[in-house]
Amino acid sequence: MKSRSTIINLCLIVSVGCLGAAYTVAGFWQILLTLLIILLFGMLSKKWYRSASGFLLVFMTLTVIGVLVDLSTGLMIIACTFALASWDLIQFEQSLDGNSLLEASTPLETHHMRSLALAGSAGLLLAFLSLNIHLQLSFSMIIFLVLIAIGCLIYGMQYIVKKRN
Repeated sequence: MKSRSTIINLCLIVSVGCLGAAYTVAGFWQILLTLLIILLFGMLSKKWYRSASGFLLVFMTLTVIGVLVDLSTGLMIIACTFALASWDLIQFEQSLDGNSLLEASTPLETHHMRSLALAGSAGLLLAFLSLNIHLQLSFSMIIFLVLIAIGCLIYGMQYIVKKRN
């Protein structure tokens, strides 16, 4: 429980820090007060998961605005990823509240943390790769590649479902 709240706070700090850095470098320093209030409220509040989705919406809105006004895309991606990770951990913590089987929740928590770390790092890697790779594809080629990807996903899901049964 303590490590989970520490990780939530670290994710929140990284997210607010990246948003603040991107907006400050671009000259929008007035937003720092809003970000500081969000950070303090998030770190000091014991049960702020009630408004976690609202905070995620605020972070995503600030990220979208940052991308639209041409702020650092890398910082926006990092802020968005860490905001999503903190939201996920808050939702996970909420789902474990009231669970009397604490010894059963430890392996579940470990598995969830590993899955979240894998998903977050893979997402960051793919996002930063896409920033540096510029392909010139025709629309028909993009449609073809999307159809292949959808087919692979459907086949993979069918394989997983059949293997589980």
